[in-house]
Amino acid sequence: MKGAETGRAAAAKVGFRSDYSRIHKSSFRVFICTPAGFIFVGKRRRMERRCLRCGKPLKGRSDKKFCNDDCRTDYHNDRRRAREKELRAVNRILSNNWKILSAQLREGRRDVPAGDLSARNFNFDIYTASRLLFPGRRIYWCYNCSYRISRTGIVHIRESACQNNAYL
Repeated sequence: MKGAETGRAAAAKVGFRSDYSRIHKSSFRVFICTPAGFIFVGKRRRMERRCLRCGKPLKGRSDKKFCNDDCRTDYHNDRRRAREKELRAVNRILSNNWKILSAQLREGRRDVPAGDLSARNFNFDIYTASRLLFPGRRIYWCYNCSYRISRTGIVHIRESACQNNAYL
């Protein structure tokens, strides 16, 4: 390689340890380790740090993540809104499930075919808690209403004050 020093002479001349302490903030030196010694490859530029919100280059502290307070506030507000949107969707499903179960209890129907609940848009995948009594027998809660699905496809609904009431 023309112009590039190779071997132990290059490592001794530059001094691997002393060169490491002379790194500039914007670049660092790259060496390749060979049986003959270190080969100086060149300088590489460090990745430029950018604002997490707008992408502008950052100046100042090394642990800085945002270019100003507005970007910081907007970034965290956007993340919070995304989380809350997911929570609202789940709460909407839970509320709908609870309304369906409560209506069945008010009508005096404690044993309902699963198809009837499905026809009313009951979502069996979303519930507030569940408990395995023994293999094949699980109780699900939707707020204060508990239900169990039998092997025959009948949903047994009860109103329970807490999750420890496992009387189904």
